[in-house]
Amino acid sequence: MRHFFTLFIFILGQTSNAWAGHALDEVSTVKLTIIFLVMIIVFLIGHVVRLNHVVAQRTTKVRETEARFTSLFDGNKCIQIVIDPENAKILEANQAAETFYGYTRDQLLSMKITDINMLSEEEVTHRLQEVKANIESKAFQFKHKLADGRIRRVEAYANKLAWGDKTVVYTIIFDITPRWKANKRAHQFEQAIAQTGQAVMITDKQGVVEYINPAYIKLTGYTLEDLVGKAPSILRSDDSEMWQTIQAGKSWHGKVRKKRKNGISYPAMVTVSQVLNTKGDLAHTVILQMDLSEQERLEQQLQQAQKMEAIGTLVGGIAHDFNNMLAGMVGNLYLAKKKAIDQPELTQKLNNMEQLSYKAAEMISHLLTFARKGHISMKPLCLNSLFQDATALFEAVVPENIELTYDICEQNLTVEGDVTQLEQVLMNLVSNAKDALETIAKPRICVRLEPFFPNDAFLQDKPYFEKKSYAMLCVRDNGVGIPQDIQDILFEPFFTTKEQGKGTGLGLSMVFGAIKTHHGYIEVESEPGEGTVFCMYLPFVDDEIEVKQSQQKVLNLGGHQETLLLVDDEKHIIQTGREVLESFGYNVLVAGDGLDAVHVFQEHASEVDLVITDVIMPNLGGIEAVERMRKIKPELKVIFSTGYDSFPSLHAHGSLKHEDVIRKPYQVNALAEMIQDKLQKA
Repeated sequence: MRHFFTLFIFILGQTSNAWAGHALDEVSTVKLTIIFLVMIIVFLIGHVVRLNHVVAQRTTKVRETEARFTSLFDGNKCIQIVIDPENAKILEANQAAETFYGYTRDQLLSMKITDINMLSEEEVTHRLQEVKANIESKAFQFKHKLADGRIRRVEAYANKLAWGDKTVVYTIIFDITPRWKANKRAHQFEQAIAQTGQAVMITDKQGVVEYINPAYIKLTGYTLEDLVGKAPSILRSDDSEMWQTIQAGKSWHGKVRKKRKNGISYPAMVTVSQVLNTKGDLAHTVILQMDLSEQERLEQQLQQAQKMEAIGTLVGGIAHDFNNMLAGMVGNLYLAKKKAIDQPELTQKLNNMEQLSYKAAEMISHLLTFARKGHISMKPLCLNSLFQDATALFEAVVPENIELTYDICEQNLTVEGDVTQLEQVLMNLVSNAKDALETIAKPRICVRLEPFFPNDAFLQDKPYFEKKSYAMLCVRDNGVGIPQDIQDILFEPFFTTKEQGKGTGLGLSMVFGAIKTHHGYIEVESEPGEGTVFCMYLPFVDDEIEVKQSQQKVLNLGGHQETLLLVDDEKHIIQTGREVLESFGYNVLVAGDGLDAVHVFQEHASEVDLVITDVIMPNLGGIEAVERMRKIKPELKVIFSTGYDSFPSLHAHGSLKHEDVIRKPYQVNALAEMIQDKLQKA
């Protein structure tokens, strides 16, 4: 083509020269003109051929491009849709879209994207306009409805695209329903682990911490920053059995002693499990910890309760016989004192023996109180009045060199309580405080009474308290204090820090038992060298009471030949009791058990004015014997005597629950007064 143009230009130049010089004739001119025209025609034909060839090449390329586009669009496994952003109509959809949505291509092209998308038309239009207005691609997550009604979650990547003379939205859509479900399950698992009360740690296969849940942080005090990226101590344990089990790819479960970040140890149940990958190789280790502190505390309480129950059973077994023996001793001492009335020195010795007998009985009473097997009389009681009455006893016990102060609130604090038990509690605590001050230069004891209502912080620290009002009774001293290691066993029976012969170890155990009987709590705070404070918390009652001092009755203790039936299975009580009662001026009949008593009563029913009977006896007990005797004489007066608590047995018999009971060893004058009182009522 280039040579053709060169020749054409040469001929054209020659022709021009010839014309310019008038050198050519008419024939030559015609020839040259023809040649020139032929050349032009040839040029045009060549150019047309060339153009056709180019067009053919470009058409082929366009067809190839269209084929590639069709292959990419229709053959792509990704869902692809072209949308008109102005009216939301679907302009094009590929085969993957047909398969996914369940519609044919023609059906899709007759629909709007709003027929598929679960958003409102306004929201869909807003999203389309948002894509149209932006240069960069936008990503969205939608819920799309399929032809069969199923709902699938999709992720759509949309971009604007020039299509002819208009702008369209080209969208690639991915079905993320499986991923969404997996993420949801993973989130649920994550939330479950995060919110479970059990401490969870997850490590990688090298044992490096990857995750700890909030319960682990709360239990141990360690944070994510403290542990993540480090190997936990549990995997470096010296427990060879646990380590060997873990190394063998097996789970391990057992109880260990762990330490919190602050150094305080705690018991924990630990489970170490292996998480394997699809190839069966170790991928992660999961360590679960359950705090056993509360369980350990409950076990200790159970052991303490079992110990109390054992002591109660022991005391209950010996109390009856022991008090019967003491009753015989007291009766004989009374008779001996009457014989030795003119021998003051001998009388004094006998009085001392009598006091020792009553102290022995008091020890049994303390044990019964501790085991909560002794009888108590609960009634509304004003603690302010109790304190005022007890101050004289405190001052008699506390030496003058000890500063004794009182801090008693003006508000009357009423509790449901037993006067005798609460007096014993206060006396024990004041006596212990006095003993703790022997080596103190400026000894002080303060007894305080005030109302108390636990706040949230107090209840969080002591969750066993109830959220209600209490009367708080505190005894504080500035004595030697109590070491921390023995404060947990302070209330155990027979435990004492005093020298041998100075304490029985029953005082604080009795206090503990009494406070529990009153549905209260006792707390101790002490530091060696800083003193001790015991605080008791007794729940309020609503009743306001007025405490009045009772007038002591003055009775004539002598009898007037009334006939008494004395029933007991202990011979020495029968013998001594008969002699004592006869010394008061009574006629006395005796019986060795309940069955014998019924026979004696049948013979002398008209003569017997009063029956004094033991409760627990062989053959027939006192309660059953009285029921039989009252069938003969319904108005019969009875006094029950017992070396052990008889009230549960009496309460089981509705008609006997208001009967008078005197406990062995009883004071002879107290028995005489009770007899007179019963006979006068008769």
